[in-house]
Amino acid sequence: MFCSACNFDLRGLPTSTCPECGRAFCATNAATFLERPRSTFARLLPRILLVAGVVFVLGVAGVGYLLYSGARATMRAEERLQATRVVGDLIAAYVEKSPTHSWPTSWAELEKLPHEGCMFAWPGQAAEYKAIVNIDFTMTTAQVLKQTPATCTAVTVTPGPSFSGFPALELEPMFDRLHNAADKLPTQPRSP
Repeated sequence: MFCSACNFDLRGLPTSTCPECGRAFCATNAATFLERPRSTFARLLPRILLVAGVVFVLGVAGVGYLLYSGARATMRAEERLQATRVVGDLIAAYVEKSPTHSWPTSWAELEKLPHEGCMFAWPGQAAEYKAIVNIDFTMTTAQVLKQTPATCTAVTVTPGPSFSGFPALELEPMFDRLHNAADKLPTQPRSP
């Protein structure tokens, strides 16, 4: 006769409780004790399964978190690129509409442009773009065009999650439009 909870040998005990774990048993009821002791593996199996289950759940949760973090960082990087595209288009539209094709001097000038909701469609969108994209309003269009999309300092992006550096590819459309606008300016007659 052995305790069904802790495997203690119950033979010859004067009481009907296990002195090891305190579990009650009845010598006449075989359902309350074991005929022979359980093996160490059988006793440890529930604990082994519990630990394996916890490790499995934590592993799945960890992998899920890594996938979620990667996807979220990718989405944030894409948001930064999208903000850059939108602001670049807005600047190009401003320069194209300006009679002298001048560079904007403030965000307020850009916000006055008639727009199709690109930057102002959602509440807080303009503030978010302003936080992501930095514009050097002290530049002139001519100074900007002396640079290239890869060396541009007039439009930069604040560092953020999964975003290092600034892909010049995002500024190429703006530079193309600025060049086209600058080419339309009347040329000054050369002095003799």
